[in-house]
Amino acid sequence: LVNLTTKPSYYKTGSIQIGKENAQKYGNNRCHTKGCMAKETIINNGLNNKQPFTPIENSYIPNLTLKPTNSEEAAKIISGLKSKPSAGYDDISTIVLKKCQDELIEPLVHITNLSFLSGVFPSTLKLS
Repeated sequence: LVNLTTKPSYYKTGSIQIGKENAQKYGNNRCHTKGCMAKETIINNGLNNKQPFTPIENSYIPNLTLKPTNSEEAAKIISGLKSKPSAGYDDISTIVLKKCQDELIEPLVHITNLSFLSGVFPSTLKLS
């Protein structure tokens, strides 16, 4: 919070400096966090966070088309990964993946194609 009794023409709040007039405007009883300030801005402008979605007329957004993959494409992707000993969310390093590539290709291709066809993607595959 801002102490209005100090002399400088600006006041430091966290890493942000605000002028004396703004400090007096907001006062000590107002919050200065980004979330609170955003909420105040929405309220002060007569808005709410449930504004209806209005599509842009004459806008064209193409459909996403996913073509089935195959063993060759999957092998090319796996081979192109950098060999690192660190593991991702799945606890499998790219080194292990590359060494087990022959055993894993067909199941990976099958799961990928099922996801493409059904439109259902396992939540663990959505992590980046």
